[in-house]
Amino acid sequence: MPSGKCSAATCCSPSTAPDARLRRWRSTRGCGPRWRRNSASTRPKLAALYEQILRADPELDAPPLVRDTTEPPFAVTGTAPCTLPYDLADFTGRHEEIQRLVTAPSPTDDRTSPHIVLVDGMGGSGKTALAVHAAHRLADTYPDGQLYVDLRGFTPGEEPLSLATALGVLLRAMGVAGKSVPDDVLSRVALWRVTSAHRRLLLVLDNAIDAAQIRPLLPASPGSLVLITSRVRLPELEGAEGLSLGLLSEEDSVEMVRSNLGADRVTADPDAAARLVQLCGRLPLALRVSAARLRKRPHWTLRHLTERLGDDSRIMGELESGDRSVATALRMSYDAMKPEHRIHFRLLSLYPGVDFAVPVAAALLDTDPHSAERALEYLLDVHLLQELEFGRYSFHDLVHSFARALPAEDAPQRSAAVRRLAARLVTDLERACDALFPGRVRYGCAPPTEAATAPALRPEEAQRWFAQEWRNVVAVVHLADQHGLHRHAAWLSRGVGFHLHAQNHFSDFEHTARLAVDSARKEGDPELLCVSLINQAVAQWQRDLFQEGIASSEEALEIAATLEDRRAEAACLSRLGVLCTSVGRLREAVGYLVRASEAHRALVSAREEAQALANLCFARERLGRLPEAVQAGRRAAVLARDNGDAGIEVTALANLSLAHLGLERLDDAAECLNRARALCEPLRAPALTSLVLCNLAEAELRAGRPDRAHEHGVNALDLARGHGSQARQAAAENVLGRIDSAPRLRLRPGSRLVATPRSIGPRYECPGCHGAQCGRARRSRVPEPR
Repeated sequence: MPSGKCSAATCCSPSTAPDARLRRWRSTRGCGPRWRRNSASTRPKLAALYEQILRADPELDAPPLVRDTTEPPFAVTGTAPCTLPYDLADFTGRHEEIQRLVTAPSPTDDRTSPHIVLVDGMGGSGKTALAVHAAHRLADTYPDGQLYVDLRGFTPGEEPLSLATALGVLLRAMGVAGKSVPDDVLSRVALWRVTSAHRRLLLVLDNAIDAAQIRPLLPASPGSLVLITSRVRLPELEGAEGLSLGLLSEEDSVEMVRSNLGADRVTADPDAAARLVQLCGRLPLALRVSAARLRKRPHWTLRHLTERLGDDSRIMGELESGDRSVATALRMSYDAMKPEHRIHFRLLSLYPGVDFAVPVAAALLDTDPHSAERALEYLLDVHLLQELEFGRYSFHDLVHSFARALPAEDAPQRSAAVRRLAARLVTDLERACDALFPGRVRYGCAPPTEAATAPALRPEEAQRWFAQEWRNVVAVVHLADQHGLHRHAAWLSRGVGFHLHAQNHFSDFEHTARLAVDSARKEGDPELLCVSLINQAVAQWQRDLFQEGIASSEEALEIAATLEDRRAEAACLSRLGVLCTSVGRLREAVGYLVRASEAHRALVSAREEAQALANLCFARERLGRLPEAVQAGRRAAVLARDNGDAGIEVTALANLSLAHLGLERLDDAAECLNRARALCEPLRAPALTSLVLCNLAEAELRAGRPDRAHEHGVNALDLARGHGSQARQAAAENVLGRIDSAPRLRLRPGSRLVATPRSIGPRYECPGCHGAQCGRARRSRVPEPR
């Protein structure tokens, strides 16, 4: 080394003493004319250096030279590098998504930035397969290289890939020798930008955890395409085009099973294949795992596997094959969340219904609606929750199964959440019933509710609420009973019973009513049991279980008498009247209904009195006591109209029309039926509409208009068949049978005939004959829930 020059290795060595450094500096002060020429300009710099030397500033130390030996260098200079994984030979579906990716803007377009597409979706939805498949199809469009990096954002047992490592992988793939890759991250970022500039690259960044992991890896070339996959929506990634990946279609799901398993096994049992698709929730990973299990078990049938998957408690264990597991895929998303979000996920998964809105979420999470909405938005972003329509949230079936399989370490917290949920639904249900069934009886056995202080609902709002929530309420009835909330279970069943009865959901009505009776017995509350038995009697009547309904009503009557509850006694008498009418005990039925109507009048219960009188009108008409039937029917219609109960008014008018027809008052009958038909429109009650149309057919036949009678009869039959009402169906078929046998019948081309009226016993056919009324099939008003 020439004299007069100082070496960083000696001058700046940490082992060199400050005195030695100072002597060496002083020896250079007077060296040569260059020093004298530039002394004025260099004095400040030298002074600063002097101070650094005196205090042994660590900045003067040369950093140790470290070479990266963990990643061997490889060079691909002179070729276009391609590090894409292999493409799936049996890639299935995703036609719209593939078309969207392969028709990305051309690299030659006038762009100033790379084209970035973020593919997000739940674990197992096929994000990587889609990105790799699209990349292979686009490879020729990007001749300078097609690169792939797994960022390991959600990889079991591994930490997310560091930025330094990811940049090292990209630089080496682009031909930068290992010894030329800088050690510090900032230098690697700069070198990556220089290397990728002015190149047309296709870059697949798979399994990203957040936007911060992605930004430094974006190439500088505006002619490049970047495909990113993540389980998380990343709206904070500037300039990225989002592509959220949903589930496969039914058709594509079956095709995936066929391509993985073989056409023969799918063709042999297409119903089982469809069931498998349903149980797998159309999730690609679940479908591939199922097919893999069947390939390993050639003697298994599709039906056998669906039976195994049908057990919700073991479905996660069944969807596992080798290193592929649906539970593991979902577990990665769950573990990546903060503890508070995991708690939200577990509590929301308690909800047993189809979907839910923000107020229900707020009740489960014990928070306000705004905070609940933020929690829901987060779970949406990580694809552990779905929003299939605005404001309605739900879990994918497999996600729900995974959540329910998590260890129940927070049992007290979960029980409290179920109690809040049940209380919330009781309040919402009472508000809806207040709007649609305002005259229903109030009881002291109801659980606490905030319905009285909540804003009232309009009838149309209540109808929408029931349309959205009735299935969820039925599910919560079971959940409440399982958690020992027997009073809530019985009361929820009572409230939803009004809607189930009105909309002909007879099976659900009978099932929940039976559960309500069991819950009331467990609760040990006689009044609650009495109310539940009355509702069960109504549901049993709807399901043709007449003797069981009579037994329920008689047990309820005994409890009401013991409690000296006159209101409940009157309700029991009313139900017994209807049930006795159904089995042909008409005189006994009239006695029950007269006592019931008088008791309700004394209790000033106008709605219940109107209902009893409407049924009394029918029983008297069938006995041929027509003037008395008209009297009861008229009073029932007036009471129902004054009370605002359109359903009872329709029944009263329909039964009254029959009494008028028996008295040959055709105009009066037509007036009743026209008003009843107008009331049916907003009610959306098919059973009531079928009743009115059936009576209209009878009236038109009496008036000598068989064509119009036939049209009404066919419409009544269609409604009855579409909503499972056997009684209405029998009534319509009997009317059509009489129309068919009427003289001068001229049917329009294409109209339908029912050749033989169906007779199914005293519930439908008049006992005995009294003139023109012989054989008319009619049914009294169903007793409504209490």
